[in-house]
Amino acid sequence: VQKPSFVVFFVDDMGYGDLGCFGRENVSTPNIDRMAKEGLKLTQWISAAPVCTPSRAALHTSRLPVRYGLSANKLPYRVLPTLMSSGGIIKTELTLPQILKN
Repeated sequence: VQKPSFVVFFVDDMGYGDLGCFGRENVSTPNIDRMAKEGLKLTQWISAAPVCTPSRAALHTSRLPVRYGLSANKLPYRVLPTLMSSGGIIKTELTLPQILKN
C-alpha cells in the first residue's frame, strides 16, 4: 500500500482570501495556487484555539487543547497552562506524525 502524500499549511494570521487560489489578486502565490489546482483544495477549517500552541497540539493529537491544560485567554491572546496541566502534549500521546510515519 502506497503511503499518502499531503501537505497541511497551518499558518497564523492568514485569512481565507489571502491566497491567489482563493481569489487574492494583489499577492502572488503561484506555487500554492498550482498545488491547489493540481491537487485537492479544502475550503473549510475550524481551529481549536485562536493561538498557535494549543491549535498545533490539537492538530497533532485530534484532542481539544484544554485536555492538556492549554487554553487561551481574551485579547491579547496568550497560552495559559492551568494548574493541573502537564505543560503540553504528554510523552505517551499518539500523534498524527507518528501514525503517518508508521
